[in-house]
Amino acid sequence: MAEEVLDAHEQGEAVRKWLQNNGSSILIGVAVGLAALFGYQRWQDSKLSHAGEAMLQFQQLQSAAESDPAGFEAYLGALSDSYKDTPYGALALMADAERKLQAGDNQAAVAALRQAADVGQPESVANVARLRLARALIASGDVDEALRQLDRTSKDGFKALRAELRGDALLAKGDSDAARTAYEEALSHLDVGAMGRNIVEIKMANAGTVAAAPAAPEMPAEVAPAPETPAETTSEGASS
Repeated sequence: MAEEVLDAHEQGEAVRKWLQNNGSSILIGVAVGLAALFGYQRWQDSKLSHAGEAMLQFQQLQSAAESDPAGFEAYLGALSDSYKDTPYGALALMADAERKLQAGDNQAAVAALRQAADVGQPESVANVARLRLARALIASGDVDEALRQLDRTSKDGFKALRAELRGDALLAKGDSDAARTAYEEALSHLDVGAMGRNIVEIKMANAGTVAAAPAAPEMPAEVAPAPETPAETTSEGASS
């Protein structure tokens, strides 16, 4: 029993001494842990509030798009600067690119889409920006850069559109066989009756027509006339 009490006493003393030496560290650790917990919660709340503000700003931008050009530019500046860490920063830039395309300023639209592709998050938003950028680049004749943007696009999403745009780019380069293959891939990702499937089918048919178009036939230099055969030669020879 004495040994047990001694052991218990020694254990108690060891714990007391350890607490004396490390108690402050434990308290600090607990305090840091609690601060981190509540700090994380505050950070989460702040992040949600920040995203909510961005969403409201984007809604205002959409409302201003048609009737308030100055307001649109103001919201665009705020979203692309202060809220570029949210999806709405890139979405605002894509909305700006759409307005510029409608105004016929393809070069400015390409610049806005490049910026959207660079800052877009999550990755799905950046992929949308890259696909729109590729389409604008094809329209402006920069086919090689369009193909590079398509290569940067994640293969996990937007498979049909990515393949269709690749077909458009390859057809613009004059590679109708590769374009047809790309269109076939696009169709493999589209269900029968899916929106846009008929357009891809038409593109694929046109690519096949371009590939199969025969060269103009060469005309012979001179064609000898067929010999004339007397109509009655055989019968006259027989009667004589």
